[in-house]
Amino acid sequence: GQRVRLHLCVDDTGRITRARFQAFGCPITIAVASAAVARIEGASVEAALRLGADELAIELALQPEQRPLAELPLAALRSALAYLRAP
Repeated sequence: GQRVRLHLCVDDTGRITRARFQAFGCPITIAVASAAVARIEGASVEAALRLGADELAIELALQPEQRPLAELPLAALRSALAYLRAP
């Protein structure tokens, strides 16, 4: 199956200072994870939460049938960010 793991470093101001990923799966999943990490590094946590699958699908010129593959890396991102925001 498809798997994506994100590693994020966030500073005291809520800015993502470093983002890395491990992805196992098809090339599209890996490409989306790479594009997502490139987009969020240096961004605030709030800005990273607004990143959407549509933006990445357009950036990577994904076909409509490939768009669901953009969801897994973003789900991993939202999960990691939710963990960071938890009290």
